Amino acid sequence: MFCLHCQKSLEKIIDINNIFKVSTQHICEACMTQSIVISLKKVIPIDSFLLEYNIIFDKIYERHPEAYMTFLKPYYIYFLKNRSNDIFIYLDTLTLETMKVLDRLKLGNIFLVTLYETKEEIYENRDYW
Repeated sequence: MFCLHCQKSLEKIIDINNIFKVSTQHICEACMTQSIVISLKKVIPIDSFLLEYNIIFDKIYERHPEAYMTFLKPYYIYFLKNRSNDIFIYLDTLTLETMKVLDRLKLGNIFLVTLYETKEEIYENRDYW
């Protein structure tokens, strides 16, 4: 298997314990250490519900977004342990149109994880509410 960011081969030691396990890592250690994880959290009120907006990276990386799926594991674990009655949504970026759709659907409390922060502060501009 190859790193989706730099295309280097991912070294995996195969032994009797992991011979049939599927590898879920899509990024090598060098690319993982170069990625700056900021883990920013914002809470945005939508009607009588809350949108918990979690941002993983501070800049947009030009390669495959699937390579950074390994960074989502702590968010999944937190969600399953603490927020299992809410809705989990994963997006690459959050846009104004997505916010409008989430507002109209009235889904309840939403736990949203995005890879990148949007350039515009869409939750500050509430003209569309």
